[in-house]
Amino acid sequence: MLVAVMYGLWNRPGENEQPVPAPTQTESPDQPTRVESEIVTEDPADQPDAITHVDLGNQEWTFRLRDEEYVLPFIDGQYADNGQYHWSLDDEMTVYSDANQDGYLDAATVVSKYSIGGNGWERFVVLWRWNPQTQQAEIIPDVVGYFVRCYGTLDSLQAVKGGFRFSGIVVPDDSVDSSCAQPRGEHYSRTVAIDGLDPIRIDATSGWGGICGRGIGDAGVGQMVSDVADEFKVAARTSAPDITLKVDHFGQANGHPIDKAAGHYYRGDYVLIYYYPHDVDFEHLGETPCGWAKLKPGEPRG
Repeated sequence: MLVAVMYGLWNRPGENEQPVPAPTQTESPDQPTRVESEIVTEDPADQPDAITHVDLGNQEWTFRLRDEEYVLPFIDGQYADNGQYHWSLDDEMTVYSDANQDGYLDAATVVSKYSIGGNGWERFVVLWRWNPQTQQAEIIPDVVGYFVRCYGTLDSLQAVKGGFRFSGIVVPDDSVDSSCAQPRGEHYSRTVAIDGLDPIRIDATSGWGGICGRGIGDAGVGQMVSDVADEFKVAARTSAPDITLKVDHFGQANGHPIDKAAGHYYRGDYVLIYYYPHDVDFEHLGETPCGWAKLKPGEPRG
């Protein structure tokens, strides 16, 4: 199977209208003079672009790839992890879009992990949403893109209407160059949005926006997902949007893009599966969309 590197990206007045001049007012000696405390100023945190004023480089980042959780207390966008790894926030790649359609901008950015004293590296595409109730930026726990030296590249990250699009190259196992200098693979593009605290895909295939992982079996070929699952969702919760495609070709995914030995990926009663909404050369490309199936009572796990 191929490495499942996830895709990823993103009132003006009429011409004949003239501005209405503000009325002039002369304060008389009998009128009180307006004091500064009476002047109402808007709180920047209440503005649609509030998240753009948040210093993400001085936040604690907690995110996960499958079940592996990372806690990064960034200071000025940098963090050293026990002398083994150096983490860095790629500020120049941070972009903003209203990814959950609530009227406030959200953020997508890139975190890089480098081996100290070596040449290994990993890159994570991470989303943040603005919560207008708490007036805080909140990280989306599941990363939406993962790239590792030799197995793929992240070439661009863009804000698009309703979300973020990122693109690059995904490298099949049998195409990895021994020097890893020039990855040979297929170009990809993935577009994601936010639903609650879950990433979702909003490109042609829809589905979960997190890391789908390696396919580990095609037991569902010729079988409807509804035969084995009560629900098929873009996230592992009943309130998440349904995946309504009539899928008759699916299989379970392990949720890890590199580890061939990783098993099925469960969250509560849900198991992660990949599906084929159209013809996909999975063996060559190594990526296909996935979603969460809530197993019927009695369906085997594992």
